[in-house]
Amino acid sequence: LASAVTKDSDVFSEYRLRDAISGRDAQVASGIRQGFDLAPGWRASAGYEQVQVITGNTARAQAVNLGLDYSANPLWRGSTRLEVRRSGDIPNVAGDDRFTTTLWQLMAARKLDRD
Repeated sequence: LASAVTKDSDVFSEYRLRDAISGRDAQVASGIRQGFDLAPGWRASAGYEQVQVITGNTARAQAVNLGLDYSANPLWRGSTRLEVRRSGDIPNVAGDDRFTTTLWQLMAARKLDRD
């Protein structure tokens, strides 16, 4: 479920199943995504997400992300995105299960010709 707050931003809420066949974990992820036009062909994006556990033995998590897209050239396209996700400790489990992950994505594409 997503709702546009302004032209370039939206608030979202998603229902997610982890290990869906066994029906073990159900989560609700909610957050906000924002886009920014920097210059013709350049666009930045930012987002925040919070994951809450409905059922199952999974920790709550939060994530922030930043991205940059290039599309000024009709034959080339590129993007990069960086996300940092922090997970809390799993309740009722011995030990500390907290962790932080970083995901960096790069994409480059070129058309063979204008057609």
